[in-house]
Amino acid sequence: MGAGGGLAGPQPLVAPRLMWQHFGVIGASFEEEHAMPFELTTTSNGQYRFSLRTADGDTLLNSETYVQKSSAQNGIASVQANAPQDGRYDRLTASDGRAYFNLKAANGQVIGTSPMHATETARDAAIEATKTEGASTRVDDKT
Repeated sequence: MGAGGGLAGPQPLVAPRLMWQHFGVIGASFEEEHAMPFELTTTSNGQYRFSLRTADGDTLLNSETYVQKSSAQNGIASVQANAPQDGRYDRLTASDGRAYFNLKAANGQVIGTSPMHATETARDAAIEATKTEGASTRVDDKT
């Protein structure tokens, strides 16, 4: 303790987000509002791919790999354009019974494929989330 009963030396600041939330400047859903639905990454061999994620970080779909970053960015733009359209989804079942989907562009090319889901209901819920999140323009570029 320093003179006058205070703590000696500089004290760490309260995390700004927690302080802002405490004083009502931001709500508890700050992370959800500022989540980056698209994540653009580089693979181990220098190619590019993207994922679409929920606010909780769960993967909704993954792209193929692209040689050029601009091609991956075009893929994100295609998801943004096609995700809201129900007719662009192929609802599929793997040989082991798990459900998944492909999102296709207007020309029929697969833009992204979902992870496997235990049930068709879970897959269909992921499609609905993709329709919403896929329209986002927020991209976390980790390349």
